[in-house]
Amino acid sequence: MRYFSYVENAALNISNNAVIKAIRKGLLYMMPLVLIGSFVLMFLNIPIAAFQNFMNSLFHDSWREIGLKIHNGTFQCMALLAVMSISYAYISDIKKAGGLDINPIFVSLTAFSSYLAYFREENALLASDNASSTGVFGAIIVAIVATQLFVWFYRVVPFRDAFYSYDSDTLLLTSLRSFLPALLTVVVFALSRLLIDISGISQFIGRIYENMSMAFAGSSGNLFSAIVFAFITNLLWFFGLHGTNILDGIARDLFVVASETNVELVAQGMAPTQILTKEFFDAFVYMGGCGCTMGLMIALLIAGRRSNINQVAKFSFFPGLFNINEMMVYGLPIIFNPYYLVPFLLAPIVLCITTYAAMRLGLAPLTIARVEWTTPVIMSGYVSTGSVAGAIMQLFNLAVSVCIYIPFIRLYERNLQKRNREVFEQLKQEAFKDERDPADKIINRNNELGNLARSLVSELNDCLHGKIDALHMEYQPKVSYDGRVVGAEALMRWEHPVHGYISPLVILMLCEEANLENRLGEWVLKTAFRTQKRWTDMGYEDIRLSANLSPRQLKDDEDLIALMTAIVKETKLNPYYMELELTENVAVDQSLTTRKKLEAIKDMGISISIDDFGMGNSSLLYLRDLYANVVKIDITLVRSINTDRHSQGIVHSIVQLCNELEVGLVAEGVEREDQLQKLHELGCDCYQGFYFSKSLRFDDFIRYVDTHNPPQ
Repeated sequence: MRYFSYVENAALNISNNAVIKAIRKGLLYMMPLVLIGSFVLMFLNIPIAAFQNFMNSLFHDSWREIGLKIHNGTFQCMALLAVMSISYAYISDIKKAGGLDINPIFVSLTAFSSYLAYFREENALLASDNASSTGVFGAIIVAIVATQLFVWFYRVVPFRDAFYSYDSDTLLLTSLRSFLPALLTVVVFALSRLLIDISGISQFIGRIYENMSMAFAGSSGNLFSAIVFAFITNLLWFFGLHGTNILDGIARDLFVVASETNVELVAQGMAPTQILTKEFFDAFVYMGGCGCTMGLMIALLIAGRRSNINQVAKFSFFPGLFNINEMMVYGLPIIFNPYYLVPFLLAPIVLCITTYAAMRLGLAPLTIARVEWTTPVIMSGYVSTGSVAGAIMQLFNLAVSVCIYIPFIRLYERNLQKRNREVFEQLKQEAFKDERDPADKIINRNNELGNLARSLVSELNDCLHGKIDALHMEYQPKVSYDGRVVGAEALMRWEHPVHGYISPLVILMLCEEANLENRLGEWVLKTAFRTQKRWTDMGYEDIRLSANLSPRQLKDDEDLIALMTAIVKETKLNPYYMELELTENVAVDQSLTTRKKLEAIKDMGISISIDDFGMGNSSLLYLRDLYANVVKIDITLVRSINTDRHSQGIVHSIVQLCNELEVGLVAEGVEREDQLQKLHELGCDCYQGFYFSKSLRFDDFIRYVDTHNPPQ
């Protein structure tokens, strides 16, 4: 346990690094294209002869050509996508933290140009290895360094301050200010490549590779060489380097030759002798791709149910069967994710040991047939060994890898949950702000807060359209001085499976930003007054139910009156029992259209209640125009009713005014006996608050009524 605690703390510190966060965020931007490339590659390599023949007979070679073009536009340019997306993510975070007036697009394009300047070939714009996933590591380095250089040049070069105008296009000015930083950044990379070529560093790296190949050749055939090969391959993958391609020469010289040796021996009727073949790794170690990601996907489906990462596993599962794991590597992502470093390296090493031991002891057969790397898991074990025992060995290895990954998935999930709680708290703080810039919509922000807001809006929209049954109503009793329940307020509640209770203020903020206020209001009205109909049918005819009506819906919803009419017609409810609450501290539109809506609502027999009365700026307008049937004394007045003589005077005046105009009166937020007695002394005899009851579910409310309203 102490070890996992150490790993968790170290991983948390690394994952919170600004550069690591930018890399992971940039890779996630690529996810849709990675997903497209994965499925297309899987589709092209389905190992069913009947399927391939059918597609060829139906479309000839055109279907493969289309698929390869899509592959070229996704996998084959992955490094180019990465350099732009990571640079964009990094500069967006820097801009937010430092308040820079830099357009992220200019930085992203500069990073792209820097990558081409550094890796450009003599006879081609870019070698395929540098454009594809093989070049992702280089793309990551260039994206981070180019972004930092651009920002540094932007800050120190005074030339940008010379551009200003009051009548020019602001985007043009931003472009001109970015000219020198972009130029200097690209020049640095071009010069760096020139110096590397002149210094002979490339040849030095080539000699290191040759020596490594010779070392492997000298130790080929033993378990240690398999472990080292698997470790290096997956370590390279973890840092964004295509380990399989980089070590392809070693694999061909050693393991492909060993595969061919076994095939020839079997063809001559002799027993195979080579354990470490290419199929040894492809079929039994790299199941699902590097790191045995098939084991990771299964582990995610088992242990990842408390977060969205199991959704990534579901999308990746079928391509993973064909050993196409880019979705996991770049989409989860695995690379540069400290939580997966240990199991990503450990699982292949352990599987090398288990497979080698099983084959050496005769528990599993040696490989005797060449198998394409895209052959599905289980099938590849059977075909490569010619025995069911090979498939069983794969299943055993999968189980081992799942057990290795699960503890680290749980560590990762704990971190995700902690981070989600922090982001959700930020969202709550935004909702509770007294003033918010209407132009700065959270759902438009390109960060974790924006992602959370958009996710909640999507869920909320599904709730309002009946696709998810997550929203519900609770009812807070309104009680007379003698303890009888005379009414209730319908209050919306959202118990989220991940974030728990979500405040109505957060819901209202999200609906406002997503233009769902009218839809939310419609749901509230229909739900509340259908409940009122149920109460009436159950014999509780003397309890009036109120529901909140937002000022924006009152102003903007042209179908509001038609909706109210439809509710009355549908429920066949006496409108006398229906009450709409308007929040008084939000200024209600005083246009003629709004006034006509209020008059139409009153003409239908529906009461209008003014919530938070006494602290806003339109209180007397409601009473002057005789729209209000009921007013609710603001909670701030109730809380200070025993300590502030001004609050007492205001409440006393409200009571007298309501008596003169024959308007009902309710004190909300009553929490103590002394508040109740003082309000009664001042002439208010109807109350709502925790002193009597919190909001209750339907059945609990009925029980509360039965307890406090005994038959007379």
